[in-house]
Amino acid sequence: MTTVTVSALDTNILECVAKDPEPLTSQDIQFFASMHAANTPSGLRLVQFDPSYVVHRAERYTPQLDRFDAQRWGSDLIEPTYPVIGYGVNADITLPRIRFACRPEVSAFEGTEVVS
Repeated sequence: MTTVTVSALDTNILECVAKDPEPLTSQDIQFFASMHAANTPSGLRLVQFDPSYVVHRAERYTPQLDRFDAQRWGSDLIEPTYPVIGYGVNADITLPRIRFACRPEVSAFEGTEVVS
């Protein structure tokens, strides 16, 4: 069982438990390349990471939400209803050099820059 707690100003605003671990194989886990916002010397850019992974252990968990303070997350309208599957992985991750960055305010065709 794994416990996750998020605190803001000494108050827990999220408490959840990942329970009932079910072993997985490394083939059961899929990692996807994704774009991430980053502050760079040229300003805010979207950068893509294409890491490689060597998975040593993987487990699927059943999540249980014990506390959620919607107002502290920014909106009283947030109401967690349906749990999703959680998973945990012990892996070696290799991050290659970033080759491209994109300006977020224009299309990728116009705003992609080569990182030297």
